[in-house]
Amino acid sequence: MRQRLCYALIAAAGTAAAANAAFQGNLVVSSYGDGTAALSNASTQINLLDFTAGLTSASLNGSLALPSTGNGPFLTGSGTATSEGTLTRSADGRYLTIAGYNASAGLASIAGTAATNVNRAVARVDLDQNVEIVRLAADAYTANNIRSVVTTDGTKYWAGGTASGTNGGVRYFEHDTSGPVSSTLISASPTNTRVVNIFDGQLYLSTQSGAFRGVNTVGTGLPETSGQTTTLLSGFDPSTSAPQNAYDFWFASDSILYVADERSNPSNPGGLQKWVLDAGTWSLQWSLFSLNNDGDDQTPNVNVGLRGLTGTVDDDGAIILYGITSNSGLNHLVSFRDLPGSTSLPIDAEFNLLYTAAPNTVLRGVDFTPIPTPGSLALLGIAGALAARRRRA
Repeated sequence: MRQRLCYALIAAAGTAAAANAAFQGNLVVSSYGDGTAALSNASTQINLLDFTAGLTSASLNGSLALPSTGNGPFLTGSGTATSEGTLTRSADGRYLTIAGYNASAGLASIAGTAATNVNRAVARVDLDQNVEIVRLAADAYTANNIRSVVTTDGTKYWAGGTASGTNGGVRYFEHDTSGPVSSTLISASPTNTRVVNIFDGQLYLSTQSGAFRGVNTVGTGLPETSGQTTTLLSGFDPSTSAPQNAYDFWFASDSILYVADERSNPSNPGGLQKWVLDAGTWSLQWSLFSLNNDGDDQTPNVNVGLRGLTGTVDDDGAIILYGITSNSGLNHLVSFRDLPGSTSLPIDAEFNLLYTAAPNTVLRGVDFTPIPTPGSLALLGIAGALAARRRRA
């Protein structure tokens, strides 16, 4: 896969230039828990796992522990809040971002803490594993979850989460590590949001709230001011009986959208959904929820939902998806290969099982390794090769 070769080259270049260890693989997964204590609603350590991953296998190269002890600032998360932990790469590709709490590990009922006592926070991580933490002022996500964050270039951010009144929703703020920063609620409804992301210069969000259940646009382009309109993509059915429970999502093109659906109910499964745009309306083509639990052909398949999701297009035009399953214990990193024109699945289609969470940990988000600065790319002479990276501009 052309993208994987590109990431191997830039990771090696980053290693030579960096004071910290660089990510060595092409994929990063957020993992919650220290591997010793059982997961609970208390704040827990977040590790970024570094993988070299293909379609059918993944090797773990190492991990980066985000700050959870010492003098702070910190970035921890709830061990049991399944809506948290989305990992997102910046629009320019240079950073990974993840949202959480400015609290050391071990603080009980972390999601219910008042933001006057525990600021919600986001971590910005580059290729060389340099971490900067931005703390949000007390009006952001108080007594509830901050769930996701995306940035254009490490200077401007949009976060998603929930809280009562005007303290939740999608919020805009700018990079400042000197103290808590103010944020702007850019759309009054919905205020209960899940994943925010940027594709082709447009801000999107997912939610299960009211008339917005599914994937939505927020304003036009990348809004920074309040009063924006959130609009459900045409074709998504907001009724509570509709077959969707959207978390992360990824656009393979302007007309192909993949959605991670958390449902694993055998009679009403979710998993990976493929949506296609035709004549201005998105339509659901298929849902994949079958996983061979042992990674062989002898064990009966099980139904799984997904929460984390990312993807890329290989040299042959095939679409490679990576997802994080939604089961609560020992969940998985999985993959699947699709063709752009597919409208149905083979009868034996199933996810490839790549990695299973270690005991007392849970996997949450997945995205691709950051790229170096533009200056580093020029020195390597591979800037053109980065055109192969996934659509996120």
